[in-house]
Amino acid sequence: MDKITETAERISRTIEERGGGTRDTEKIEAKLRLLINEFFLTAEDAERQVINEVMREQQIPVQRDAEDKKQITELQANDWATIEGKVVMIAAGGGNPAIAQRGGIIADETGAVEFVIWDKAQLTPLEENAWYRIESCVADEYREKLNIKLHSGTTVVPVPGGMSRIVSQDWHQIAEKMAGTSKDTPELKTIASLKPDEWATIEGKVTKVSEGGSPAIAQRGSLQMQRMPSNLSSGVKQSFPPLSKKETGTE
Repeated sequence: MDKITETAERISRTIEERGGGTRDTEKIEAKLRLLINEFFLTAEDAERQVINEVMREQQIPVQRDAEDKKQITELQANDWATIEGKVVMIAAGGGNPAIAQRGGIIADETGAVEFVIWDKAQLTPLEENAWYRIESCVADEYREKLNIKLHSGTTVVPVPGGMSRIVSQDWHQIAEKMAGTSKDTPELKTIASLKPDEWATIEGKVTKVSEGGSPAIAQRGSLQMQRMPSNLSSGVKQSFPPLSKKETGTE
């Protein structure tokens, strides 16, 4: 029996001692492995997280530790924490089916941070201008920018009366950076400048299309560039060369 299995059985006993019903130890163990192996939570923090989650499911009063709550400016990458703040902005989704809500900003009196809600968390999307207490979120760093992830172990509680509190205006800077990132596009290249084995972004007019000629090819054709630099001929045209038998799999 490994340590995670032992911890799962200990959690099951703890829940029963606190007045809860018999728990599915295998389900508890799976949750522990997820938190420890995929979210890199320490064994102690994972145990506390699962106990609190199961107690909430069974409506057993959970004692909230005020020391667990952090201000946003205190967050660091890989922190698991509880924060309170106002959702100051909701942005358009990122198009990732694994993400339920992305591009939002939450702020408190000290600072602001982006947040992401995973689809598997099955949480209700946060509303703009509303205050929330977010328990057990995980801080992450992407492209040197801090954000928080809301997952299946996160609890979101609306905070009444929060509108009277004044939040940091740092969120405007985060919003500007988010807008700049969303506008970033790959460098546009001319067809004449393309090189073998190069991944590139181009624009042009489709002048010819034909069947692929192989089960591995959906479509073939030719492109002609419409906007050319002044030092290039406007008649430059790039056709896709025939593939070898080896490349088409017919050899």
